[in-house]
Amino acid sequence: MSEITAAPIDLQPFCGRDAPQAWLERPVSRGNWTWATDGHILVRVPRRPEISENPDAAHVEHIWSKGACTVWRAPLPCMLPAHRTEDCPRCAGTGRERDCPDGTSPCGRCDGSGIIEFAAPVAVGAGLIHLRHAHLIVSLPAVEIGWESDACERLRFRCAGAEGIVSALRLRTYRVPVAEI
Repeated sequence: MSEITAAPIDLQPFCGRDAPQAWLERPVSRGNWTWATDGHILVRVPRRPEISENPDAAHVEHIWSKGACTVWRAPLPCMLPAHRTEDCPRCAGTGRERDCPDGTSPCGRCDGSGIIEFAAPVAVGAGLIHLRHAHLIVSLPAVEIGWESDACERLRFRCAGAEGIVSALRLRTYRVPVAEI
């Protein structure tokens, strides 16, 4: 799979939700590519004319030149667990900062929703990625995956119509993996 071609892959799921920077919440075009990212996963497709450029968006083009994957493989067949949410541990699900005297300041961890996404790790060889990102990657048609290096810091993925990179989770921060792809 040496060349990617345009395919109707939905980029919106790769974008941030309630992101601190508005440009993370929708795909953006720049140069020959249209990009989508939540700040941890980044996917690009050949430029889509219906998606405009955004001067506020970060320049992410350099990320592709930082490393390359030489060994590609299909994800292991598995049933990934469903996404889960849980009460925010910082505000105990109230959505408000505990130390706020009048109780009106929104929680900085959950942005006032009271709910956070359960941070379940998924094993990919020797590395870990977030469950939400694993769901996105395995949903792509005929996807292939591979680490940039033995350090397992960034997982690359590709399919007909898209290619991407996802940052690995730090091993010491997360529980036992819920699945392996």
